[in-house]
Amino acid sequence: MKLNLEQKKSLSNYLGNMSIAWFAGGIIGPLVSRQSYKEIGILIIVSLLISLIFLQSMLILLKGRKRKK
Repeated sequence: MKLNLEQKKSLSNYLGNMSIAWFAGGIIGPLVSRQSYKEIGILIIVSLLISLIFLQSMLILLKGRKRKK
């Protein structure tokens, strides 16, 4: 699939927002819920991994984009 510059910008913005959402939800959510420490730790680790996947996808998408001066 070939994307133009505007589509890449929109998609990278979306991926960045998804990364932030997973990070915030994965850190704050388990801390305010009543779960064991083991479950909280697992949820935090999983949400950080998913957040990093979205962030890495965003960076890969932006890597090929040329900067405007």
